Formats: sequence, C-alpha cells, structure tokens
Amino acid sequence: MNNLATQYPSIFRRLGAMLYDSLLVIALCLAYGALVLWAKVALFDYSLAEGEKASIGLLGFAGMLGLIACYFCFFWLRSGQTLGMKTWRLQILDETGSYLSLGQAIKRWLLACLSTAALGLGYLWSIIDKDSQTLHDLFSHSRTVLLPKEK
Repeated sequence: MNNLATQYPSIFRRLGAMLYDSLLVIALCLAYGALVLWAKVALFDYSLAEGEKASIGLLGFAGMLGLIACYFCFFWLRSGQTLGMKTWRLQILDETGSYLSLGQAIKRWLLACLSTAALGLGYLWSIIDKDSQTLHDLFSHSRTVLLPKEK
C-alpha cells in the first residue's frame, strides 16, 4: 500500500464526503423515525398526552445508531466507498489494499464516532500525519486513499 503512486485525501475532501454522507444519513434517520413512530401508533396504540412530544425512545435510538452503522459498514465492506466517498473519489482499504473485514469496519465506525465526538480531533490528526490519515484510519488498520480521476 505504501507505493509512491498512492495519493491521500486532504481534510477538505474528507469533509466534503462527510457532508454528502450526512445528508443521506439524515434522510435515512428521518425515514426510520417515521417508521418507528408509525409502528408505535399502529401496533402498540401509542398516544400522546397534552403537550407531550413524540419520541422514538431509547430502543428506537439504539436501532437508529445500528442503522447508521449498517449504512457505513455495508458500503465499506462492499466497495470501500460510501456514496459520499464515491462522489469525492475516496476509498477505504485495509493495509494490504483489500476491502475491510467486518471487524475492521465496525471498529472504524466506532472510532470515527469517537473522533467526531471529540470535536473532530481524530480527523484533525490527518493534517499532521505524513499520509493524511485520521486516528480512526490508524487504529482500525485501514487507509483512506484518493482515487485517480476517471477518463
């Protein structure tokens, strides 16, 4: 993987892909939330008291996190690219140049969540890393590469 032709993405390219994917994930979460609330009303006779706000609950929230994890892991396992990453020509591979294993993908997703929760410090690491890799790239033994433009 460490050949001279390998190019690594800038933090701005990563942020572009993250913005694109976040729009897709928001749409997915809205659809999921609507489905959960519909199920609560239709199947469990859920009703709101005066002034109460609708909620998907703790179990619904855990399901939503699982759905988000599935979105990222599915694409990383299948092609090494989410839809946002494909648009920005980014790909995630393991250290041998293959697609991630399920364990690596889950570990990477969890670490990326921690990187984001820590005010983006895991992503900012890519500014000082010689190969522009994030902390979750390093700890999950993966690499984010910049793909060449298609002709």
